[in-house]
Amino acid sequence: MKEDNVLAISFGEIAFLLLFAFAIIGVVETIKDDQTITELNSIQNRLLAEKDSLEKKLKGLPRCSEIDVYNDWLFTATIISRDKFQINNNEYTIAGILNKYKKEIVLAKKYNCRHIVKFHFLSTINADDYSFARKLLERYFYVKDEGAI
Repeated sequence: MKEDNVLAISFGEIAFLLLFAFAIIGVVETIKDDQTITELNSIQNRLLAEKDSLEKKLKGLPRCSEIDVYNDWLFTATIISRDKFQINNNEYTIAGILNKYKKEIVLAKKYNCRHIVKFHFLSTINADDYSFARKLLERYFYVKDEGAI
């Protein structure tokens, strides 16, 4: 009988040690997770600060028309879809627009200003595509929404 008790206690001790080991592993993983969360929060804060700084710089640029680099708005476009715009009955992607107005964009960079563009959008376009297309334009120009057509 005594051998059974010793064996049972040994299994109990082993079970206790395994339970303790798993508890320690859980604590270590929690500490690692907390450190990772802290690091990610720090990175997120730096990126948000950088984003705010860049937005302030962009918003601080005058319109090219204000400093007599260009008379008025650069062009009027119609947003057709996510990355498709119509200008003077021709369709362009944002890359096509940047290529078409390359000289004007270079001039704007030289004088540290931004061109104004007006845009319409098709009344049938969905909100996600409208938002995406508008943000594409806003990366390079000041925009004026002229409403749906």
